[in-house]
Amino acid sequence: MEICGRQKDVSIHLVETGEKIQAACDLINDRYAWRGYGSSHHIPDDAHHVTFTAEG
Repeated sequence: MEICGRQKDVSIHLVETGEKIQAACDLINDRYAWRGYGSSHHIPDDAHHVTFTAEG
């Protein structure tokens, strides 16, 4: 994948544990709050929602 004009290896992972969902939610809230979008967003932890992470 190209990021900022450079090729980067990116891994996509399915988030399957409550702990990892919370970690993703914490990251979202941290980034959104920094930009003024609030810090109380929630990622549902149920069979009707899927969360992925990308690491590079």
